[in-house]
Amino acid sequence: MSKSGSDGGREFFVTGVGTYVEVDDAMTEFRSLVQQKCRTVVRGRLEEINQACGMHWRANDLNDYLQKTNDHLFLGEQLEVKGLGGLYFCFSQGCRRTVWCVCFFVPNAQRPGH
Repeated sequence: MSKSGSDGGREFFVTGVGTYVEVDDAMTEFRSLVQQKCRTVVRGRLEEINQACGMHWRANDLNDYLQKTNDHLFLGEQLEVKGLGGLYFCFSQGCRRTVWCVCFFVPNAQRPGH
């Protein structure tokens, strides 16, 4: 490779890394804001959620949640249902770019890593 070719490759990677870091920082900030909004909503309704589920969760029991699949993104908060699974409160975007605000339960047998 000529000297000029390697300079072009170097510039490509220097520019690419800078852009990647900026985009990654923006995505991290967005993810944090969405999870914060979900957390605020769930905390505000926690008494109702506890009553409906017969549980005694506290605000400290909320965990950030992010799951990506080939055609969906789920981003929000999760409550652990000990020994059973997880209750999720999140925004979801499907392959058709439709965004939903969803709440769902997933048993441990169907949860990744359990």
